[in-house]
Amino acid sequence: MNRIPFILNPLLDKYESSTHGKGLSSNRRVLIKAASFPHYDYENADTRDSFNDAFRSLESQKIIKATWDKISRNLVIEFWLNLENVNHAYLLAERIPLSQTIDEIRSMLTLCSSQVKKPWIREFLASQEAKLNETRTLTGVLKKGKNHIEKLLAAFAAYDKLDEASITMRAFSIACYSNSKYFEDFIRDDFLSIARIFCPALANLQDADMGAREYLACLGIYARPEVYEFAGLISIETPSGVCDCSTLASSGFALTSSSLKSIRRLWLDSVNLIFFIENKTNYDEFIESSRPADCLAVYHGGYLSPQKRKFISLVASSRLPGIPCLFWADIDAGGFKMFLQLKSLIPELLPYKMGPDDVRRWHASGLARKASYMGKLQSMLQDPQTLMFKDTIEALLHYGVTIEQEAMLSEACRFDCYSLLPLG
Repeated sequence: MNRIPFILNPLLDKYESSTHGKGLSSNRRVLIKAASFPHYDYENADTRDSFNDAFRSLESQKIIKATWDKISRNLVIEFWLNLENVNHAYLLAERIPLSQTIDEIRSMLTLCSSQVKKPWIREFLASQEAKLNETRTLTGVLKKGKNHIEKLLAAFAAYDKLDEASITMRAFSIACYSNSKYFEDFIRDDFLSIARIFCPALANLQDADMGAREYLACLGIYARPEVYEFAGLISIETPSGVCDCSTLASSGFALTSSSLKSIRRLWLDSVNLIFFIENKTNYDEFIESSRPADCLAVYHGGYLSPQKRKFISLVASSRLPGIPCLFWADIDAGGFKMFLQLKSLIPELLPYKMGPDDVRRWHASGLARKASYMGKLQSMLQDPQTLMFKDTIEALLHYGVTIEQEAMLSEACRFDCYSLLPLG
């Protein structure tokens, strides 16, 4: 067995993490004590002798220097790298120098940065280049090697080219790697961990209880096309004609996200209220039990993906002037964030049953939260965006709970169209 790689690789590992490997001057030797070198079993004669032959060979080539036992001359006490012949050591170890790998990865980052336009992707790439220049070592995702980095950067470049369009995850993977599952199996988690830090659309959702597929959907990469449900007096105009959805108003209608590109306009002339309901159970109960004829109920279903934004913007822009819009969600951090996200599309949007009186009424049915979660709620009091929920948040903090929509289900479904509108 060739023992030379067993000797050189630990030395090169230590060299690469030392000041020498980072291009700085130092008097310290890159040295390993034989007592802490597990491969060198000096009590086993065959192992010891084969390693000794390798030590002597490397000494003769001036790759390493070693201190031998003075009496027997048959036992290495310590050995260290000859820094003048480091390149030769890499050749014998059949290993690419770290400095070369760093330079190659830096070039990959620079090339990708020149090809993408999204500011958050460029910010990530710049941060990695700066870290390489500062530390002269591979950290974080860069430790996974050139091949993985190349595949990851290919995903960022392909995503940048989407330019707000949407795509299924498997189609995206095929576009990147000619393999429908490679992205999900090997790249998705790193792609998302980076996006959640640098992409503003995801950074604002850090506290959300969402899985990987939900986060990807917010970026426009879907496991499958989304489905949008609604119920009310609505007609949809397409190049093939007009679809009158009002005939299914009592049970609800659904569109897939892939159908949005075929919609010319929506007709909402008989709608006097648009009611966005985040929870599916509450939405179903509302349309079956108490949806007024002139109310368009829309199932909201969590944070907005790019395609869902298009659908909701289409609904909002199609209503007649002055028609109010309400939003109902859990009374918690996620509900507040979803409201603000929707309000960015519909500035006059009003919250429904998300006030301090609702917390006081339903706190006994609330969900007890840990101190860490309540601390996050407390921090929202300092956010100007959530200032409108200040009294509600303080009520939640007082009771130490959050309120789920289902707790209010029985009462909410007895309301008529006008009582849905907040007083004042």
